[in-house]
Amino acid sequence: MAASSPEERIELVRRGIQAYNAADFGAMLVLVDPDVVIESSVELMNAGTFRGHDWLARWIGAWNDAWEEFQNSPEEIVPVGESHVVARIIGS
Repeated sequence: MAASSPEERIELVRRGIQAYNAADFGAMLVLVDPDVVIESSVELMNAGTFRGHDWLARWIGAWNDAWEEFQNSPEEIVPVGESHVVARIIGS
């Protein structure tokens, strides 16, 4: 789903996080670009760079296997350039 304005891109990220937190992964994937890149910090259990829907699903699966319940909260969402955002997300 493409968004043109910075506000629309930020809103897409917020909706994706809400879908994740509701365990509605199908709704989340509809909002995520097929070429998504996740860069997970080395401080986390499944650190690395993950590309595409398949790797996103595996990355999420690893979190869900490790935690009985896991919620994400966006700490910062910043538009970058004409078509991207960078999101810093805190999990709990």
